[in-house]
Amino acid sequence: MSSYARSNRNVPSSPTTSSRFVPRYGQLPSPPSSRDQDSRGINDVLASCTPSLLHISSVLKSMGIHTKEHLKAVAALTPETRDREVRHVALQNGITLIEWAVLLDRIVVL
Repeated sequence: MSSYARSNRNVPSSPTTSSRFVPRYGQLPSPPSSRDQDSRGINDVLASCTPSLLHISSVLKSMGIHTKEHLKAVAALTPETRDREVRHVALQNGITLIEWAVLLDRIVVL
């Protein structure tokens, strides 16, 4: 008995499974998700800041800011709402005041 047959002897034999490879979970690479592609957009914005703010990407993502459109939405908020709802949480999560100011300057022109 081949090693393939031994490793798959618990797979029921049927006309569709007896002669072809049955992949197991985790064996095939998954295609890039749209979330991965959206992350590139936000990372491009953060990298374009001077100084680069790429290092705060994980904090923004933990706050639910995953896409460039999310950054645009933050920029569109009234200053009162943005300060109360977003700035406060950002500062609590480790973004510095200067990083917040640089980020705001960048996203208002998106």
